[in-house]
Amino acid sequence: MLTPPGLHIHVRPPLESPAKGLSRVVLVHGAMDRGGSFGRVAQKLRDLEVVTYDRRGYARSMDAGQCEGFEDQVADLLTVLEGRPGVVAGHSFGGNVALAAAQAEPALVPAAVVFEPPAPWTPGWPALTRRSATGSTAEAVAESFMRRTVGDRVWEHLPRATQVQRRAEGVTLLNELEALGERRPYDPSRITAPVVVGWGTASPPHLSEAARQLACELPNAVRYEVRGAGHGVHLTHASDFAAMIRVAVGEGRTAATASAERVRAPLGREFDSPHRSPARREEHGCALPSPGHTD
Repeated sequence: MLTPPGLHIHVRPPLESPAKGLSRVVLVHGAMDRGGSFGRVAQKLRDLEVVTYDRRGYARSMDAGQCEGFEDQVADLLTVLEGRPGVVAGHSFGGNVALAAAQAEPALVPAAVVFEPPAPWTPGWPALTRRSATGSTAEAVAESFMRRTVGDRVWEHLPRATQVQRRAEGVTLLNELEALGERRPYDPSRITAPVVVGWGTASPPHLSEAARQLACELPNAVRYEVRGAGHGVHLTHASDFAAMIRVAVGEGRTAATASAERVRAPLGREFDSPHRSPARREEHGCALPSPGHTD
């Protein structure tokens, strides 16, 4: 696969001596976001190679055009991986891309992290779609989305050039939500890699509840609740998001070792990961873990 012309990819090499084994993470942003929003998270992962990119139609990838369907989102991510395994961590919409990639190419995604991926296939889901935005321009829908996300005061104090760019991203917002549609783009039962599933206690209930349900559906899930965090966890609780990634790196290393030895750990087993966060991780169970620290 060729990288789509105009797709902006940033690779930050390890700033410290990396540990042996899995030491690479690819971060996938959500709707109306960009790779640069993971800056604080990357600072806390100095021993890892951190890859970020602006998905098509956002920020510095505006010239890359639009994805024609959800499968293009997955293809872009696999292209960014460049045939080298790495933990894939997806926030919001990016979580669905990460899960679909983990199913499509398990050898390239030995472990994943997802934080509150939207689930519009859930009955009664209050998702924004092209149909629900009838009568509005893409620019107006984008501004409304941003105002709900950052608040009216923050939006009104953004530089005019930033507001113009964010409004222009409304076309991408509607296209990708329509592409996700009402059919889940992956089968949880077919994702065998360890997946750290996170949610925040201050997030809208439909998002946190969907994440909990997802954790119960995945065969090898690690549940991670962030006390006090809303949907923008990577911005407000960067330490927690980085800790989730470290859990996934540890799980991926353990899984790789077990695979090499042709030993399959039974579902529900507690991996002895050097990066695990005591009292905050629980595999394959559906009981809430204890709260942890925040930034």
